[in-house]
Amino acid sequence: MIDATAVPRRHRHAIGAQLAASILGYSHTIRPLPGVEAPGALDCLVRQFIDSIRRVEYVKRLAMIAHNPAVIDPTSSRFDPLKAAVVQSRQRNTDDAVWLVFLAVHFGKHGKDGWELARRVYGRAGEQGNWDWAAVSADVPGFRSWLEEQGGALASFRFSNHRKYESLHAHSTNGTGSVVESFVAWMRSEGSFDGLIRAAHQRTGQNPEEVFDLLYKSLRSVRRFGRLAKFDFLTMLSKLGIAPISPGSAFIGDNATGPYQGIRLLLTGERDGSLSRAQADAAAVDIADHIGVGMQEFEDAVCNWQKSPLEYRHFRG
Repeated sequence: MIDATAVPRRHRHAIGAQLAASILGYSHTIRPLPGVEAPGALDCLVRQFIDSIRRVEYVKRLAMIAHNPAVIDPTSSRFDPLKAAVVQSRQRNTDDAVWLVFLAVHFGKHGKDGWELARRVYGRAGEQGNWDWAAVSADVPGFRSWLEEQGGALASFRFSNHRKYESLHAHSTNGTGSVVESFVAWMRSEGSFDGLIRAAHQRTGQNPEEVFDLLYKSLRSVRRFGRLAKFDFLTMLSKLGIAPISPGSAFIGDNATGPYQGIRLLLTGERDGSLSRAQADAAAVDIADHIGVGMQEFEDAVCNWQKSPLEYRHFRG
C-alpha cells in the first residue's frame, strides 16, 4: 500500500497536493496502482501531470490574448503558426486556421530551429505569395513542384523530434507532398472544415467527444498521420477554440506506444505488464476522470512519466 506521508513537501499544496491525493485515493479505494508504489514514482508522476497541465493551459491562453500582427507574416521572424491560426480564426478564416495548425503538427516545433520549417513552407521560402489555404487547395500539383524545387534549401531545417521520421519529398508515397495532398482531400471532402463539422453533427449530434471521435477516425485518410499526429491536431484545434470538440479517449488502442507503456506501468508495475489496449484505454478514461484531468493531459503525462518513472525529467511535450 502507498504511504501518503511519502508525498514530497513541494506537492502538499495546490494542484500538486490535489493530484497526489486523488491518485492515492484511486489506488486505495478503486484499483491498486502498483506503478507509483516505488519511492519517487508518485512524485515523478505528479510533476509530469503538472507539466502537462501547464502545456495545455499555455496553448489555451493563446486563444484568449491579442497577438502582434507579425505572427501571421511568414517573412517575419515572429511568425508562429499557432498564434497565426488564432488570428485567422478570429477573422473567420477557419480553413486557413486549420491549415496552419496542420502545418504546425506536420512539421512540429524543433528544439533549435523552432517553427522555421513551417514558416519557410507557408511563406514559399521568400518567393512572392504564400502557400496559404486558398493557394495550396487550388493547386496541389503546383505545391508539389515547388516543394521539389525547394527541397535542397528546405532540407537544412528540421522536423520536430516527434516528426523526425518525416520527409520533404515532393512525390514519394510518404513524403510531405503526398501528406499535403491527402490533407487537402480530407478538408475538401465536405467542402470546408466547417462542412466537416456540420457533417459530423448530422451523423453524431453535437456531443464534443463524439464529434472528436468521428473526425479522428476520418483522419485515417491523411498520410503519415498516426495516433499522435491525429490526437495532437484535433486537440490543438480544440485548445485554440477553432473547433468545438474534445477527446473522450486517449486512443491507446490505435497503436499507441508511450501512453500504452505508461498506463501498463501504472496499473501493473511493469511497462510490458499484462493489460490489453482496450483495458488500458478504459482505465485511462476512468483514472483521468477520477483525478480531474483531461485526456490530453493524462496521455501526455503518463507517456513522459514512463520514460523516467523514478527520477523526474522535464520534457517539452
